[in-house]
Amino acid sequence: MSQFPTPPTAPSLADPANFDTRSDAFLAWMTDIATQWNTTEPYISGDSPSFANVVATGYVQVNGQVLASNGTAALPPYSFENDPDSGMFWATTNQIGIATNGLERGRIAGANWVWGKTAVDISVAGSVSYSNGQITATSDGRSPIEINRLGTSGNFINLLQDGTQRGVIGSDGADLYIDSDSTGAGVEFVGGAWLPRKAGAKADDAVNLGSGSYRFDNIYATNGTINTSDENEKQEIATLSPELMKVAARVSKEFISFKWNSAVKEKGDQARIHWGTIAQRVEEAFHAEGVNPWEYGLLTLSFWMEHTDAEGVETRYDGQSDPSTIPDDAVMRVRLGVRYTELLSFVAAYNEQRFTSLEERLAVIEAK
Repeated sequence: MSQFPTPPTAPSLADPANFDTRSDAFLAWMTDIATQWNTTEPYISGDSPSFANVVATGYVQVNGQVLASNGTAALPPYSFENDPDSGMFWATTNQIGIATNGLERGRIAGANWVWGKTAVDISVAGSVSYSNGQITATSDGRSPIEINRLGTSGNFINLLQDGTQRGVIGSDGADLYIDSDSTGAGVEFVGGAWLPRKAGAKADDAVNLGSGSYRFDNIYATNGTINTSDENEKQEIATLSPELMKVAARVSKEFISFKWNSAVKEKGDQARIHWGTIAQRVEEAFHAEGVNPWEYGLLTLSFWMEHTDAEGVETRYDGQSDPSTIPDDAVMRVRLGVRYTELLSFVAAYNEQRFTSLEERLAVIEAK
């Protein structure tokens, strides 16, 4: 790139002796400028050169800054010949506005991209892409986010933490599913039912609802639960042994009323009275007759580690937790439970066998 040559001394009528010579030199200088302008890449130097319009058939190179006017959304200074009301303009300090059809459509606000509005305000319709990777979207009367997967069934959204997948949302045909990581639990919405999933697929007899350390409270349902009881899926079918009859006799005496500690803490004297039994007493009934209670499924045992930090925040660590994350001063918690359907079946079997025995003995007495 070459610079325009320095102009020679201009001719002057006050110096007639050199007028012709200087005129010839000045014409030659102008011819040189015209040649460079059309055939080379001249540049303009000076503190504040100013032109009404600059038209170039090639490119324009600037060794420095181009200071355009601030402009407006209606007349952005960086625009296009066939669309002068679309382009970029100065919105405010450290913010660049982007306009189409004479209206601002978005802006670069500092390090953030703002679309459909002029400020980072979650209450105003539009979206913001933050420099930290966060994206927010606000819509007035429509879904803020719509995701459309073309082609086959599969994931709509992959959820990752530090590059490791933690969950997905997708579809299996017309059915929506939500999964945790590649080995964890999930749920699929099929017609009018929720179906359990595990390891990225529908799973039978593999997923729990709650755990010993994190329980649901109440379940509201029109009908009770349906427990599988198909003979084809059972073995070692038997009635109660004499030892179990004795255990059942003890257990049948352990049905009592009580109040939950958590309910008393929340409601005080208004806490309601419940009926049931106490798992530890059921366990003792088995031991009292020399029977191992943990060979039978009517009792449950749950345990976890519990830690409370300096701010009083409680964290529980169960069997799914990474052992390396459990603080050394965590405390083990144990909770016993009862499967009431099995416990009541156990007591019912005891009563049936006992009544049958009594009826047989009574029949013998009456026959004498």
